[in-house]
Amino acid sequence: MSDPSPATPFDQDALRRAVDTVLADHLSGQMRDARRHGLPREAVQALSDFLGAGGKRIRPVLCVAGRQAAGGAGAPEAVLRAAASLEMFHAFALIHDDIIDASDTRRGRPTVHRQVGTEAAILVGDLALVLADDLLHSAGLTPDQLAAVLPVANQLRADTIYGDLRKGKATVLMALALHHADAGQLRALRRHVGNPYLNHDDAAHVRTILIDTGARAALEEMIAQRRQNALTTLDTAALPLHIKAVLRSLAFTTTSRTT
Repeated sequence: MSDPSPATPFDQDALRRAVDTVLADHLSGQMRDARRHGLPREAVQALSDFLGAGGKRIRPVLCVAGRQAAGGAGAPEAVLRAAASLEMFHAFALIHDDIIDASDTRRGRPTVHRQVGTEAAILVGDLALVLADDLLHSAGLTPDQLAAVLPVANQLRADTIYGDLRKGKATVLMALALHHADAGQLRALRRHVGNPYLNHDDAAHVRTILIDTGARAALEEMIAQRRQNALTTLDTAALPLHIKAVLRSLAFTTTSRTT
């Protein structure tokens, strides 16, 4: 396998490429195993296509940033594989989340279940969950390191899965809209939100209500205030300067939308 380590202590782009290399190598190995044993390769290919379609790789960046903030140097392969396991788990969550939400697109492309069908997409998501576990356990961590990281990883997974057990997301945006809506807007929101047969005109009506009630502007202000609170805290945090720079960058990356 090629050396995936980033060239500098914390070059985010190099780190993302390194994580992508780990993911691609691991999936290539799964494809070879499937071919050798005469097993179907479509699920691995669908997962590979999904991961190759982009993504900010925020979780791997935070993983390596956390290690370096605690005094670790660089990003050795064991750390990169552990970081890649977080991205693989995120893929599982997104694939299943898109099924739950009946989403048509993800990252500008048809969602996995729109490409291969719901039943197959569930299996693709399940495969991502299994491979996330495989990446972590094969990362090359010492027994003590693995014993320390597993409870944290399991808690992160539990938080994500329990958070996804819902039907019709109760978001802050929707709560604000419901609170400020007039009678007509309230009827429209209750009629359209959570409707699996929502059409484009109805969706446009909901978006207009979110703007007209001030919900969108209020939420954007909340996000901006919390981002500023985080940046203020970061200014006085006892962290290496290069980690502060990474976290400042992520504060904007994770709170800025282009659509």
